[in-house]
Amino acid sequence: MRIEIEQTKRVLEMPLEKGPRLLLILGVLLVAGSFVAPLWSVAVSGPGISPAGPPIVYTFRFASVPPAIVIALGAVTLLFVRAALLGTFRSLVDSFVLYFFFSVGALWLLYGELSRFGREIAAIRAARPDPGLPNVLFGRWENGDVHFAASPGAGAWTLAVVALVLASALYVAWRNARRELTTEYLIAG
Repeated sequence: MRIEIEQTKRVLEMPLEKGPRLLLILGVLLVAGSFVAPLWSVAVSGPGISPAGPPIVYTFRFASVPPAIVIALGAVTLLFVRAALLGTFRSLVDSFVLYFFFSVGALWLLYGELSRFGREIAAIRAARPDPGLPNVLFGRWENGDVHFAASPGAGAWTLAVVALVLASALYVAWRNARRELTTEYLIAG
């Protein structure tokens, strides 16, 4: 039991090699790119909105989402930079776990924002809006005579790629740490 604790402690304190650091920098660049790309799109159509025409598309960017999402994303991105500079396995694990929690929280806040948006549009255009909208993040739904269709934009997909880049950095760092520990045990005999 004591040996396992010592091994875990040693792995967490191992410095990151070049591969995971470069992946973290790539993650920072992708996050920066997600600020200029559309985050989510909602197409709205119905009588009085776009009679016999194409639906009106509302695009959500980081400027139109709750400030908490932008602040949290900035803080998590600073953790990526910290992990790339300090470069320990522990800082990489911290970045990955906090990015996961950020993603869940951001989707929850975005869901609330899109629900509020849908209710406001439906209240303006429909006789009586439904109090709860079904899945407002993905797919199509109706509220009275108003039709909605929501889909993630390039910014959301970029943030999903950031999660994959972080997972790749974690895997590469874990593989490097495992290889280093195996080499040490072979030398120690």
